[in-house]
Amino acid sequence: MLRDARAQGKPLQLPTIMQAGIAQHGARFNEIRARGFVIENELQRSPDGAVRSRYRLTFDPEREAR
Repeated sequence: MLRDARAQGKPLQLPTIMQAGIAQHGARFNEIRARGFVIENELQRSPDGAVRSRYRLTFDPEREAR
């Protein structure tokens, strides 16, 4: 999902992750970060106070060289 969102030039939205049924997404991100993936988390507060979280894959060690 992160790779697909990156290919489209978009961040992966938290509701999309939730709809996919990924349990404990934070733990899953930590697991792939430990494998060398770089994932940035963007938080945005809307005027109504809601917090929106987005994730962006910025480095994929399986497809890119450092």
